[in-house]
Amino acid sequence: MDWGLALNFFGALLAVLNPFGNVAHFLNYSAGDTPGVRKALAGLVSVAVLVIMIVCFFLGNKLLGFLGITIPAFQIGGGILLLLNGLGMIQGTKSSRAKTMHSQVGMNDYETAKLKMREIVVPLAMPIIAGPGTISTIILYASGAHLGMTYFSYLGVIVVIAVILFITLYCAQWIQDTIGEDGLQIAIRVLGLMLVAVGVQFILNGLAASTVGFINPAVVPQMKK
Repeated sequence: MDWGLALNFFGALLAVLNPFGNVAHFLNYSAGDTPGVRKALAGLVSVAVLVIMIVCFFLGNKLLGFLGITIPAFQIGGGILLLLNGLGMIQGTKSSRAKTMHSQVGMNDYETAKLKMREIVVPLAMPIIAGPGTISTIILYASGAHLGMTYFSYLGVIVVIAVILFITLYCAQWIQDTIGEDGLQIAIRVLGLMLVAVGVQFILNGLAASTVGFINPAVVPQMKK
């Protein structure tokens, strides 16, 4: 097995998925929830991201091809969604249903988290956490993998990344307690601004790939490998 390729994939996927940078997004969407609901939600979000990554590893190219969707189109669509979500974070707005769901009675923490997960799986699990960059990276490495130890090592890397994501989101309550509500709101708005920039960058990447020669390549960095 080529450990170098596996470590390369691990570094690239960890950087583009960025579990630590997504803590504020998770806190934003779980604002007002009890610690128990938030921990259950961390597990559900991590499992959803793991499933998305595994599906992309096995079927990414085929699924996009079957639907007639190109990577540039996916980048543009995902970029627009990230842009709108980032603007919402800057303005301090969230789904009203996501705000009130935790207050429903007669449900335990896990049931409440499952109900809320249906509302926030998009855009939190995808495309905020598992976005176009993550999916493109997985498809890129999967296309060069063949059945063998390297192939299974890539799957192992995906599972490890999902575990790191779960641990990070599970500790989100401690992070919020440490930085306080004011610090959290500042972090959410700063990350919202960054998310707007990421969304615009994905749109530029998609437009540059689909309209070669019309956009200055200097403003579109190469995809991380």
